[in-house]
Amino acid sequence: NQSRLVEMTATIYESSSRIPNGTVTQMTYQVPLAEGVTVPVSAIRYSGAQTLVFVVQGGSAVAHEVVVLAEGGGLAVVEGVTQGATVVDPLPADLISGSSVTVIGGTD
Repeated sequence: NQSRLVEMTATIYESSSRIPNGTVTQMTYQVPLAEGVTVPVSAIRYSGAQTLVFVVQGGSAVAHEVVVLAEGGGLAVVEGVTQGATVVDPLPADLISGSSVTVIGGTD
């Protein structure tokens, strides 16, 4: 959570109670930082200049280079994998592309 001051315009509807001049309020709002495929941050491997996500294809883990567009709350929005792809998470430190994998609790 980050606090920021932003300018907002509110529409005040008629009410039987009067709002005093100088009233201060606090509002919560959400701003989408990016749109795209969401993956757990724990599924991302940073290796030198590469950022990788391993996708399960035909029973094997296949490395896909991705670009992280935004990150927050344990999730990252990335480019480079398709929506609905089964990503390896948590990511074992010794996993390499082509390794045989078994999906537990998934559909692949």
